[in-house]
Amino acid sequence: MLEVGLRVIRGQDWKWDDQDGGEGHTGTVVEIGKPPSFGNSASSPNPSDRTPDKTVIVQWDHGSRSNYRIGYQGAYDLLVFDNAATGVKHANIICDGCKRHGIIGIRWKCIQCCDYDLCTQCYMADVHNLSHCFERFQTANSVGVQLTPRENCTKIPLKGIFIGAKVVRGPDWEWGNQDGGRGKTGRVMDIRGWDNESSRSVATVTWSKGSTNVYRLGYKGCVDLCYVEEATAGTYYKEHLPLLGQPVMTVSDNLTNVTPTRIGVPSSVSSPRHLTFNVGDKIKVLVDVETLKEMQEGHGGWNPRMAEYIGKVGRVHRITDKRDVRVQFEGCNNRWTFHPGALTKVTSKDTFSLGDIVRVKTDLSAVKLYQRGHGEWIDVMKNALGKTGKVIKIYSDGDLRVALDGHTWTFNPLSVTLVPPGTETVSLQDEANRSRDWTADGVDTEVEKLLRDAARGEAGVSAVQEFLKKYPGRVDARAGGPGGGKKTCLQVAAHQGQRDLCTLLLDAGASLRAVDEDGDTPLHYAAFGATEKLVARARHLVDVKKEDGFAALHLAALNGHKDVAAILLSPNGGNAKVDLRNNRRQTPLHLATSQGHWALVELLVHHNADIASNDADGDTVLHIAIVKSPNQTNVVPTSESCRDSPLIYAIWQNLARQNAKTELALACFLVSVDRSCTLLEHMKNSKNKTPLDLLEADPQIAAYTDLVRCYQYQSHSTELEIENAPASQPSIYQIDTTLQSEMVRGNRKGIPGSGDATECHSCLGIVTNATKDGSTFNAGSSVTIINCAHCGHGIAKTEAILDGQLATGEIPLTNQEEKIKDSALEEQKKEENEDKEREKDKDLERLRYLETRVADLEEANMCSICMERRRNVAFLCGHGACEHCAAPLKTCHMCRKVITKKINLY
Repeated sequence: MLEVGLRVIRGQDWKWDDQDGGEGHTGTVVEIGKPPSFGNSASSPNPSDRTPDKTVIVQWDHGSRSNYRIGYQGAYDLLVFDNAATGVKHANIICDGCKRHGIIGIRWKCIQCCDYDLCTQCYMADVHNLSHCFERFQTANSVGVQLTPRENCTKIPLKGIFIGAKVVRGPDWEWGNQDGGRGKTGRVMDIRGWDNESSRSVATVTWSKGSTNVYRLGYKGCVDLCYVEEATAGTYYKEHLPLLGQPVMTVSDNLTNVTPTRIGVPSSVSSPRHLTFNVGDKIKVLVDVETLKEMQEGHGGWNPRMAEYIGKVGRVHRITDKRDVRVQFEGCNNRWTFHPGALTKVTSKDTFSLGDIVRVKTDLSAVKLYQRGHGEWIDVMKNALGKTGKVIKIYSDGDLRVALDGHTWTFNPLSVTLVPPGTETVSLQDEANRSRDWTADGVDTEVEKLLRDAARGEAGVSAVQEFLKKYPGRVDARAGGPGGGKKTCLQVAAHQGQRDLCTLLLDAGASLRAVDEDGDTPLHYAAFGATEKLVARARHLVDVKKEDGFAALHLAALNGHKDVAAILLSPNGGNAKVDLRNNRRQTPLHLATSQGHWALVELLVHHNADIASNDADGDTVLHIAIVKSPNQTNVVPTSESCRDSPLIYAIWQNLARQNAKTELALACFLVSVDRSCTLLEHMKNSKNKTPLDLLEADPQIAAYTDLVRCYQYQSHSTELEIENAPASQPSIYQIDTTLQSEMVRGNRKGIPGSGDATECHSCLGIVTNATKDGSTFNAGSSVTIINCAHCGHGIAKTEAILDGQLATGEIPLTNQEEKIKDSALEEQKKEENEDKEREKDKDLERLRYLETRVADLEEANMCSICMERRRNVAFLCGHGACEHCAAPLKTCHMCRKVITKKINLY
């Protein structure tokens, strides 16, 4: 069934990133492609003719629109979540979950219980026994499709335009200013049908100005709304939803009106359940003995020994002419013939056996999701998608260890499908054929194996030399083999750090430009494996990028290979561009910061990397350092980090001595090297957040805001120190790392009442004393201008070494010096006034934010019917209204459940 108005989500062949808004977000089919018309070319073109056959256009709830495959080139991008908007209804079928008469949309029928049906909402809400198998009926006259039990299946949150979503006018809006004008928001109060034509096809929206009306949400393929704040509507089982575009089998009309009978009871008129089994399918008998006896009449007969195999797993051996199923059970010499209605397909995780041949699913995003907590996911596993392997171990939690292409991986059972017996030989034969194709260019397989072993450290360099002498033209043999990424031996050797082998292969003429299927050159692999010598011999390829924009320096920074990065950056090693950007506009400094590689960060800053550069999200390295800091709570400096990143290590020590958050060491370092002093408080990302905003927003580190700021203040004085620093030492190595406590003590000097305050001699009642001979302090004295704590008079405190002893004294300032001091004080007051103005602006921003929060809280507690009075009556379903609006209600206005009790809220 293919009609406009269907509500859909991403499916098994999805490869369009987050065009839909992300996994679980809903959209509406608004246009269906048609075959090209070969009629009168002069006729006006139909808009749908521009949409290719076997494709549809979907309007996603968040506002974007695009076309997707529904069988085009054998791919299916979408799943049908709800077809109620197209008018599908199962008359006279009662949902045993919500008791609604006439199931709307897809019908779900339990095949283990007598006459038990559920609607989509109840089925996805886990009503009924999760271990029972159901059949899915898309329409009233479609054939039931048997499903696996919901138990152990993955549940995904459903998001989009549902009750509670905040919406604005959408692409098909034609209702003037009912919403109050473009950009005005409203709240979805209900999702319902339009008369008797369709169900769940329109949304009731209350706009911010107070008006309420009904708008199309799939009705006749039109969508009047898009959300600015999504709502959730429970969860769904992705594996149990039908593919959009896949043909739906139907039964004749004389069968659709048959009264449902008990499952499996033989009858001259069968119900519209048409179970389909294939040879090799794993099955279970899940009916009781008495029912099985009754069902076996005329379908192979009954044998008392058959009762022993109820609940056990068997395999379909063949299908008889009468469509009965011949089953072979493990450990049983006999094969039993069963009525198909007594059998249930089993594909849950506990049915795999050692030696089973399985195929890894091709849906990258789904497999990534399934692998969480089940062996996890790494990018190398992409090569395994769609390929077959053998189960060599089954763990206690059901996870599978699969041997595939020379590797062994741990897979979630949901990540693989069982290959039926008899077909795996064909699959393995295909692999063998592909293997012969790889070596069809004449490369001897023995040579290829030897080179692979050498790259992995399993064969000596001398053995490789012998074979290269014998086969000099085969140095670039693809060491990965079929499905292994098609890597050359030089790439593998560079990655594994086999330096001698790299030199040997290069001398033998190995190509530095060879790329694998991911676009990686040997230089990229050198960055992976930290092989510096290869980098030095390929300077002209230093800044070559892959398809994702990654150059060798990006990979070295990402993986923490400081020595490789140093070679890449040095004039003798390649002179790589330090601020080269990838496709996400990330520089190597962004990547090193995100991974917390101290040594790489210091190295890149030393080579004048731009610390103020923004990535695709507008984030600077300081944004990233602050966001990532909570993930570095257990970072303890090693001897290597102390040696390779002395500045950050010194800051880490200072923070540790003050019992401060040591994970802020990297952020403090970046602040300290910011000469402009704008990075912390003025550089905003695409979300209009500065690093300071992120720092203050995190409750774990917000208390250390002033601590981070103190490193910003040090960047002012750093320049003075650098001017007198030795030329041999890089500028960043002159950064002061004064403790915050020392700075605080320094700031207390000159403050009345402070124990460390300095007073002039006049106020202390003593005479200013100079040197013994009456002269003032000479050049070489240390002079500091301070204020008297009592009178505020400027004095110069001096220190000098006289006769091997430290002499101190105070010199009253001259009139000219007084003027300079007064000017400095005025400048200080001016800066203080500016700081106060900035604080006022921040206070105003906080006030506006609080006003917005109060408004949201008021809206959340308002009656959702009248939007005028406070909600003070609650129903058992969780919704509520004000006492005036709740009085006449018998069913909940939000979920339509019968109100059995009204609770007053005080």
